[in-house]
Amino acid sequence: MNLSDYTWDLTDAATVAQNQQGQLTPRQQTLLLQMTPWPVFGCLFYAVLFALTTSPFWWPYEAPLPTFMMPLYIAIFGSGGLLIVVSALWQLWQAVVQRQEFQHGQIAQATGAVRATRKGYAAYAAGVKLRAHLQKVDLLPGAYHFYYFPRSRYLLSAQPLDPDVSAGQANLQQNLGRTFRFNDNDLTANRAGQLSPRQRLRLLWRIGGYSLLLMGLVTIATAMVVASTTTTEGRMTWWQIGILGLALVTALGWLAHTLVMLIMDLLRGQMKTAVGRVHVHTRSQGRGVQVYYVVNGIELPVKASAYYALVDGLQYRVYYTSRSKTLMSIEPV
Repeated sequence: MNLSDYTWDLTDAATVAQNQQGQLTPRQQTLLLQMTPWPVFGCLFYAVLFALTTSPFWWPYEAPLPTFMMPLYIAIFGSGGLLIVVSALWQLWQAVVQRQEFQHGQIAQATGAVRATRKGYAAYAAGVKLRAHLQKVDLLPGAYHFYYFPRSRYLLSAQPLDPDVSAGQANLQQNLGRTFRFNDNDLTANRAGQLSPRQRLRLLWRIGGYSLLLMGLVTIATAMVVASTTTTEGRMTWWQIGILGLALVTALGWLAHTLVMLIMDLLRGQMKTAVGRVHVHTRSQGRGVQVYYVVNGIELPVKASAYYALVDGLQYRVYYTSRSKTLMSIEPV
């Protein structure tokens, strides 16, 4: 998913001018109308889940569960479910209020600032925190004049008040350094096309972790094969052996390939550089979501916290390893 397809440029001059007149741009109208009050579905899903899990107490089963277990069920599903329902109802109320403001064209404005927080960059105006589209504020830290919905505090656009962006870039650089664990010495080595000693140690730790995982998988596979061939109880059928073997070979192949790439990067000790606009992409993988930084068509996998560390769409210089595509440092330009 490319986030830029579902957002708009908060500092675009035409957008700011339209919001200043109390009107929304066509793109804002389109994206805001596409927002679905998903909390309704969250509440319904939890209600069905709660009904199914408590059914042994109220459904006429032949062997119902003891009554004394009901408090345990309520403690497990009720406490978590209460938080889900309260959060869902709160977001549903905000969606209803926002829809009313959208229909009546209620746009407020105030001077405020963008500050760096643990979960990215947040906009504050008139003493309150503004809500951004997709919960992400892609603005450099600094002073702004904001345009937003007054009741839902939904951010629509922002006009920079300080033409000097160097302070904001320095704040952004510090946040990126904390996220990717690099300092000025690392950045100096990367600018020269080399890995710093600290970064070499980081790669070495990754190699050690993958090596332990690879040895663990080999040990498990060996134990299962021995148990299947030497004992009657643990013997598997041919189709079970085939499925297990395919899964293990796939996992071992991926691990071995990753290890070889990391070792080659460590031995060479050289960096590659890409300069351009960097965008944040996300892609579902199994039960989680993998975050990528994309620059000049190059996809670099990053950890989840990096999603909030980047101001999307700005010009950056990115330093990464050539084989494993490991992002080592990044700086705005």
